[in-house]
Amino acid sequence: MNLPATADAIAAQLGVPPLQDWEKIGRESSLPEGVSLQQPQPIFPRIVASESAEPMNPPSPKPAPRAEAGAVNPSPEITIEDFAKARLRVARILEAEPIEGSAKLLKLQVLIGDEKRQVIAGIAKSYAPLDLIGRQVVVVTNLKPATLMGHQSQGMILAADGPDGGAILLTPESEAPEGASVH
Repeated sequence: MNLPATADAIAAQLGVPPLQDWEKIGRESSLPEGVSLQQPQPIFPRIVASESAEPMNPPSPKPAPRAEAGAVNPSPEITIEDFAKARLRVARILEAEPIEGSAKLLKLQVLIGDEKRQVIAGIAKSYAPLDLIGRQVVVVTNLKPATLMGHQSQGMILAADGPDGGAILLTPESEAPEGASVH
């Protein structure tokens, strides 16, 4: 079926004449009560790809499913050298505020050693800004800066997935110096 005939085919299955007037689209009169629906028929033919045929549109990568609590999601193994590339440091949250227009992002000012950085974190559904001030967290400090909703983030705060889908911040068991390496 070609695309211009699609609307007419849908109208036929709904048991109504095709609309010819743009002004009637979306009005109650275009789909009156009591009309019997016709037997459903496929509008577009199914395309069956042969194994040797090239796909017209390559499948888009699907996001990896989130691991359920307690489940380990298999992923490619990395070497100790790969892990050593990530710089994990202890930071103290100095300021926290919500980002206007976002239900989950908070803008945080953190102290890592002598350096103050801004980090955007998707933890607003789990933590109130005032409850975060003064807390120590673990931050990935060598990520390339990213802009989220117009705000630059200069790191990533580490958090575990909570049972309700919320965030659980990873924090030192006891006070550690700001900037201390985590390994």
